[in-house]
Amino acid sequence: MKHGIDLFKKYKGWEDDVVRQIPHETYVKLSKLKGVEFYGTPFFMSYFIPRQDGSELPEGFWEAHWEGKGSALHCYHSAKKSLEEFFKIHYNAKLVGITPCTDKKAVKMARLLGFWPTGQFLMLEGTCYILSIKKKEK
Repeated sequence: MKHGIDLFKKYKGWEDDVVRQIPHETYVKLSKLKGVEFYGTPFFMSYFIPRQDGSELPEGFWEAHWEGKGSALHCYHSAKKSLEEFFKIHYNAKLVGITPCTDKKAVKMARLLGFWPTGQFLMLEGTCYILSIKKKEK
């Protein structure tokens, strides 16, 4: 696992912060995937999943995911910093995000972070999602 420079510092137990912030079953699934990168603070977590074998994502795309327990402002600044750190390493990557249409705060956060909607789709359980993409800002 990699860490963001000003986000996770190399301190004993930083991986415990990852486990504390995302559900255990999600962490177990993520630990089986190749190349997942985590960035965060004790109150905010972002993780990026590269295109996996058999994925429907085109080459060069990564999935972006967020989990925040702090204030909206803290989450925004932490997410912004994690994107900066991610794009320092993966400067040609494109991020794809899937946000529930009904989660107005998450939709607003995605827009503030520079994700642009490319469409909507309906999942089998009936939930509407917005598909959005972000590239490195020039």
